[in-house]
Amino acid sequence: MTDAERIQRAEKIHEIIQSFLAELARVEHFHPVWPGVGHRGDHVWAAAIVEEERGELQKAAMDWQAHGRGSVAHIRQEAEHLGAMAVRFLLNLDAVERQRINEAARQDLQEEHGLNDSIWWSEDNPFRYPQSAERLVLADYTEGCNQ
Repeated sequence: MTDAERIQRAEKIHEIIQSFLAELARVEHFHPVWPGVGHRGDHVWAAAIVEEERGELQKAAMDWQAHGRGSVAHIRQEAEHLGAMAVRFLLNLDAVERQRINEAARQDLQEEHGLNDSIWWSEDNPFRYPQSAERLVLADYTEGCNQ
C-alpha cells in the first residue's frame, strides 16, 4: 500500500467514524436512556438493539442484491445505524454492568434485611443508586427505617 493509499484509507475511516458519531448523537437525542442504565442492568436487551440493527442491515443488503429494491445508500445508512449502536453498546457496557451488580447486591441486601422495593426505591433513600455494594451502609439505613 502506498502512502497516498494509506492516507486515503485513513480519511475514509475518519469519515465512517464521523458518520457513526453523527448517528449516535441523533439517536441519543430521541432515545436518551440506554437499557440498563439508571435501572436494572440488562446486557441482553442492549445487545438485542445492536442485533436488530444488524438485521436491518442484512435486509437492506438482501433487498438490493437479491430483489433490486432499495439502494447502496440505504445499505450504507443501515450500516451507520449498526455502527452507532455498537458504539453506544460499548459506551454503556460498564454502566450497565455496574447497574447489574448493584441490582444483585440490592436484592441480596433486601433478602438479608427484609426490605421491600417500596422502601428501597423511595425518593428518601440516599442509597437507591449505589456505586458499589461495598459503599452501601445498609445497617445505618435500616436503623433509620426501624425507628
